[in-house]
Amino acid sequence: MAALSVFMSIVVNSIIEKSLSQHKIVLTYSDAFACNVAGLGRSVYYYRCKRPSDDDVIDALLVLVDRHPRWGMPKLFKQGKVWNKKRVERVYNMLKLNLRRKGKRRVPTCIPGR
Repeated sequence: MAALSVFMSIVVNSIIEKSLSQHKIVLTYSDAFACNVAGLGRSVYYYRCKRPSDDDVIDALLVLVDRHPRWGMPKLFKQGKVWNKKRVERVYNMLKLNLRRKGKRRVPTCIPGR
């Protein structure tokens, strides 16, 4: 969000400085005014993500994968932990623990007379 505040202050200041360039006045404005000029709500400006850390999920998945390398996502998820399935799957994919899918082995067609 720091990048957003810097961007908003640059935009607001450049607009105001262009209009007041003949007076050489540099003004600072409140966050509420800058958000109003940019068309954003103040709640968007002050928003902080509240997602919990995934460190405990990462550690548990890595331990289980070391112990059972051929277990896939469903077996790893059902190990008695009380985590959200979507969260575990996101971490599982982020760590690139996906198992290689084996394709079907094709039986060669039998040609009669050969």
